[in-house]
Amino acid sequence: RMLDRDTPWECEAPWQQVRDMLYRVSPEGIAVTRLVIEKYGHAVTNEESRAVSSRPQTLSEHQEWVATEARRIAMELDLADEDRLMIEAAAKHHDDGKGAARWQRAFHASCGGPYAKTAKAPNLAILNGYRHEFQSVLDAERNGLDGLERSAPRFELALHLIAAHHGHSRPTIRTDGCDSLPPTQAAGRAYEMAMRFARLQKQWGPWGLAWWEALLRAADQRASSWQVPVQISTGDRKSDGSGLTAQAETPAPDLGKGHG
Repeated sequence: RMLDRDTPWECEAPWQQVRDMLYRVSPEGIAVTRLVIEKYGHAVTNEESRAVSSRPQTLSEHQEWVATEARRIAMELDLADEDRLMIEAAAKHHDDGKGAARWQRAFHASCGGPYAKTAKAPNLAILNGYRHEFQSVLDAERNGLDGLERSAPRFELALHLIAAHHGHSRPTIRTDGCDSLPPTQAAGRAYEMAMRFARLQKQWGPWGLAWWEALLRAADQRASSWQVPVQISTGDRKSDGSGLTAQAETPAPDLGKGHG
């Protein structure tokens, strides 16, 4: 909708602001009209809007919720212990890059953070192309992933799932806005991520690797819609919080010999 320059944006839930931009200026160069784009409920219009939520989530809260959902998915698919631990570790750290001051400023994070989900649309000028997944991988390479052995094949797979959970790093990912490395070093690390994608795609095949990526993305998107944490039973069938029995609809790829 169109708003005058000085008209404050007001919107009742479940509508949320996605973008607020200058639309028209006067001949004198004075802002006259703004274009405000809104979305209904949890509708997603782009990858950035996934971080806009009617109920803000702190970074630690969100990552624990995603790990909980990743665990549920892994149990439903009867994944091996090493694979369950890998997907949980990736989930617990997939958004670490959102802790960067640039991301928090761009998404108007309030006190009490850092936040992973906020209620206002981001300031893309401050974000400057910053990809939090890129920084999340840098942090994971430096700090490790919850006990996963760095030399283990699953550690490399976890790094890729973090890098690709918004569809980037297949094979390229932007390094703009990265404040933790000089541009040339950041470009070199992005190249390493592209080579990791190539190795893993050769190992698992294009559909097998995409299947792994889909597990983390599904867990992330489901947990992003939660307003309160969901309890998961440890029985043979796990509750998904809706009162229904969760069903595994997608079979796991062949996890036998040859996939490391």
